[in-house]
Amino acid sequence: MNGFRYTAGMVIWLWGGWVWLVHAAGSDTSLAVWSHFAEERVFPRENRTFVGGYGEVVYTRLLDGGAVADVEFRRFIIFLDHYFNSWVSFQSELELEHGSELALEQAFLEMRVRPYLQIRSGLLLVPMSIINLYHEPTYFPTIYRPFLDRYLIPSTWREFGVGLAGYFRFGLKYYAYLLAGMNSETMVGSSFVRKGRQGGGKLKGNAAGNGKVIVNQPAVTLRLDYSTPVAGLQVGAAVYRSGLDNRKDGIKTGSVLTLVSLNASYQHMAWELTGQWVAGFLSRVDQMNRVNQLTPENALAARATGYNVSVAFDLLSLRSTPTSIRLLPFYMFEKLNLHDRIPVTAVKNGAYNSYHHRMGLVFKPAENAVYKLEYRISGTELPEDVPRIYVQLGVGYNF
Repeated sequence: MNGFRYTAGMVIWLWGGWVWLVHAAGSDTSLAVWSHFAEERVFPRENRTFVGGYGEVVYTRLLDGGAVADVEFRRFIIFLDHYFNSWVSFQSELELEHGSELALEQAFLEMRVRPYLQIRSGLLLVPMSIINLYHEPTYFPTIYRPFLDRYLIPSTWREFGVGLAGYFRFGLKYYAYLLAGMNSETMVGSSFVRKGRQGGGKLKGNAAGNGKVIVNQPAVTLRLDYSTPVAGLQVGAAVYRSGLDNRKDGIKTGSVLTLVSLNASYQHMAWELTGQWVAGFLSRVDQMNRVNQLTPENALAARATGYNVSVAFDLLSLRSTPTSIRLLPFYMFEKLNLHDRIPVTAVKNGAYNSYHHRMGLVFKPAENAVYKLEYRISGTELPEDVPRIYVQLGVGYNF
């Protein structure tokens, strides 16, 4: 494990070094999701409808000697947007996942009163982290979304709600939403709050059991993104708070979830560096563990934390002739501890303290088409744990 910690430390050191040593314009054709920061829609003046989408096919093989490789069309998504006039629009996203799960990811009406005042209502993406908002496969290097954005930020995470969003010319962008809260009824320690999503857009029903969601206790969330005066450096922060008594069994535990996320991205010429940190806090977690009848080993933690850092370099930028084609080797390190702080009635489970080394190659023949190769080493803090090694291939697109 000392080798793993040394590698992670070196990546963090290199990431920080590049942020402070380099001060020049960033790349215009970014792999990073932060390329969305400046992409504000230009509304057509007449009635118009637009169709788009994204998707990904993934091949996975676990290198443990006896595993069977598998391949699946992991996601097939259609965007359908309609602009009623120069300031009112409807935006939607319909997803077919794993070949069988049909769901709405987004469906909301927006009134763009001013660039800094956009009023949204409907099924909204929760503005936590960067991947939950911009999760198309062409915007992150790994085959699967980062583990941080699957458990601590349970992407893709959407809920019914209303809110405000907008941006200012000096580089600040904000989101402020009032949403349906989480349901603690099926939460377990191994996935923290992931199973608490009510999933308002699931067409086969959800935690409420009938396609509806319970809103006894709403959630509030605020996100700020800032494009700093340092060229290529952008930072963001978000906070989410929700009561968890949106349960169909009617039991009240009085528990509250608070999530905090910080992220940064730096782009300089061929280099792209990103990092994010997330912490989740549960109050009255002892009561919730008793009500959910969780074992001490699978109990929910009072605090869960995680971070990741990544670096990528565009090899084709070394050519004397400029090209829009990109070839990027990358490395990402992730660390998650879903039992960072546990109640006295729980037992700290080393299986919930995991690390992931992810490295590979990204080929982008066009800005919105990507081929990926990833080699991943995943392990936990269990003394008897043997790290697992995966090889994955992916094809993705968005338009």
